[in-house]
Amino acid sequence: MQILNAPSRQEIDRAHTWLRALDIGIPSIGNLSHVSRFKSASWLVFLITSIPIHLIFNSAVFETTYEGSQWYLTLATKAFTQGAPFFPPGASLLPAGSLGIPPFTSGSTWDEGGYGEPVPLDQYWNASFAVHQKIAFAAKESHSWTFLSAAQCHSEYVSCNSRKKYGDVVLIVDSTASEVGWARSDIFTFDPATNISTLWDMHVPQNNPNSLWFSAPCNIRRRKADPSGDDCTNTCLGAMGLDAYTFPFSKKLPMTHEPWLIDFLLAMRNHDKDPFDAGLKFNDKFDSLRIDHCLAQTLQPACKVGLSNTLLLIVILSILVKAVQGGVVACKLSSTSLVTPGDAIESFILYPDPVTRGLGTLNIADGHQIEVSHNICRGSNAKNVHEPD
Repeated sequence: MQILNAPSRQEIDRAHTWLRALDIGIPSIGNLSHVSRFKSASWLVFLITSIPIHLIFNSAVFETTYEGSQWYLTLATKAFTQGAPFFPPGASLLPAGSLGIPPFTSGSTWDEGGYGEPVPLDQYWNASFAVHQKIAFAAKESHSWTFLSAAQCHSEYVSCNSRKKYGDVVLIVDSTASEVGWARSDIFTFDPATNISTLWDMHVPQNNPNSLWFSAPCNIRRRKADPSGDDCTNTCLGAMGLDAYTFPFSKKLPMTHEPWLIDFLLAMRNHDKDPFDAGLKFNDKFDSLRIDHCLAQTLQPACKVGLSNTLLLIVILSILVKAVQGGVVACKLSSTSLVTPGDAIESFILYPDPVTRGLGTLNIADGHQIEVSHNICRGSNAKNVHEPD
């Protein structure tokens, strides 16, 4: 581009006949009106094609990072991670997303925000469904997961944080009934006038300790609420003791102190919801759960290199146009440009310019300044000569 911007000797002579000075050795937009149209047009083509190359080239290829939004929450005793028996959906008898227990109809759920994504109760009892597989996987593998203190776990999961470092989590509950788990007969009283107890006996034995309390698929969502900011939804906040599951994204949720105490049914009761059907009475002393620590699955997300086809196409076309134009310039440029001051000095020594012969390199402002300085000096010298001794 500097070669196209630099004038040839013929272009300099033409400018001098109009008493116009040109810049040599530096890029100068002012030269464009005095060089040939071919050189000016070529310079503009190079300028336009340089913009996407310099601004977009680095953006065409980029790195992507993993930020997950889905994970599984499990509340269980430590024995759950050590091979103790468990009976889904857990000792709470609550499927994920439930307002109440659907004891008779398979595939029925009621959605109550804060207790996970809705899962039909019968899927907990069928090994082919994801929720059953996730519980079995956590029971088998969670003993090797990363240990998080109660405060660390609260900060990581009772929030709108994306799942970058940790995924599924098991909240280890200190069971007041047994180190192994909870017996259904201790937590619930069934009305003998109903057959609910008989139906549950097939899946959650009455007197066997159940190391699982609750398990649910969770999701974190962020949506534009209004011009003032975004809303965040964590669908498992109710199961972790908060009475709301949607809050402003900028809001800082309260921190917890160890031990972390969870009022498990708080969100349902604050919304005047009874999570259990008639004929089933819950022992309220089991509502408060003490979280000792957590075991979190460490994620190993694979970062990927992304490619924007649109941006890359723009860059490739710009390079092709620049290459073609470079070839055209190399073939069509007839005169040699004076790119450096040395080129100009050599040319004017060999072929002096009759228009500028005898002229200096100073402009009018420089000459006027020298003349004024010279007159001041002459005046000072004359004054010194006429002063008496």
